[in-house]
Amino acid sequence: MKTNKVINYFILYLLIAVTGMVYYTKFKQFIVLGFLLSLIIFIIKKEKFDKYFFTLLLIITFVHLGQFIFTKLFTLQTYIGLYIRIGFAYFVIKILKEKFFSYYVNILFFFSIISLIIWTLCFIPGLPEYCINNLCIPPLFHYETNYLYSIGPNIIIYNFGSFDEVDYFIGFLNRNCGPFWEGGAFGGFLVLAIIFNTITEAKFLNKKNIIFIISLISTFSVTAYIALLILILGKLLYEKKKYILLLPIALSVSLYLFFNLNFMKNKIENDINTEAESGRVASRSLSAQLDFQTFLKNPIFGIGRNEAAEFDDLNDLETMHRNNGLSLFLKDYGIFIFFFYFYFIYRGLKAYCIINNFDVKFSLVAIFCIILIGYSETYYMRNYFIALPIYFFFLKNNLFYKQVALEKLK
Repeated sequence: MKTNKVINYFILYLLIAVTGMVYYTKFKQFIVLGFLLSLIIFIIKKEKFDKYFFTLLLIITFVHLGQFIFTKLFTLQTYIGLYIRIGFAYFVIKILKEKFFSYYVNILFFFSIISLIIWTLCFIPGLPEYCINNLCIPPLFHYETNYLYSIGPNIIIYNFGSFDEVDYFIGFLNRNCGPFWEGGAFGGFLVLAIIFNTITEAKFLNKKNIIFIISLISTFSVTAYIALLILILGKLLYEKKKYILLLPIALSVSLYLFFNLNFMKNKIENDINTEAESGRVASRSLSAQLDFQTFLKNPIFGIGRNEAAEFDDLNDLETMHRNNGLSLFLKDYGIFIFFFYFYFIYRGLKAYCIINNFDVKFSLVAIFCIILIGYSETYYMRNYFIALPIYFFFLKNNLFYKQVALEKLK
């Protein structure tokens, strides 16, 4: 039983790792490894395929066909890569079953504690430089770097990337990236952990959430801050409606902080200067504007992930740069995939609330926050985030959860 638990934790860790941990994300080899390992465990456990899995693959194939008709581009490697990601996510769900969210919370709790310890120690003068120069682990596979995105110096369990560059919007502090590609990405994963843990424990204020909130604060991610504020306010409003008067006040304070905190003002000014000097798309708002213009060319199916469908010069990294995950997802896969993706995440969260005897209205706040964090990071077609809408179908088809939840879900 203990061995089985270790295997389950490891396979979920690998799914999270290839989604956002800096040591893994640049290498498709880890995704293939995760897919094969999860498939082997799936077979050993004698799990069975569900009809909805094949339905999902057919829908994705149909969307790819629509993209091909529009773009006249067929990239087999890209299509196969997506099927592998979907398969990896599906197998992990079937392996972990009802533990899929709670194990995620435990993994993020472990990395939150580790990250806070290392981040705090890095206030010791000279320690970050020593770690970067002597302890960091080189990539396992060959990697062709570029000046826009590179693998930050890391020890697998922690990314020292923010200590290795001039952090223009923090000043004397550095962002806590955890093991993820940047502080903002870590913030988004922590928002998920807070959501899942709140539902699992059926209360917001608990030991793990306190650690998650402290870790989130140390990321200096304004998007994560706003998501956290919305979660807190949403919980208060559902519990005590008299707190509704706090909502406009909180929104006003959020907007003031967003535009007046020194590190946020510097960040916005830096993005504007970068765009003016180099032509690079640095701000999320400009990225969203350009993505939406492209989306309108094929709003049903999207244009796909082949950059040749949008850009003539594939070496012009400045012009090709996009960093708004929400608009990028809409542009790549069209309005229907975009809508149903978030709809089924919402249904899954609602089912999970019912199963844990928690207020289902919290799922509305949660899905809003999941949409919000994607505005600043490109999450949605990464492995763990692919699993989120699929998890609803597992809950719907699992006999135990059918007895508990299905009637209430109608």
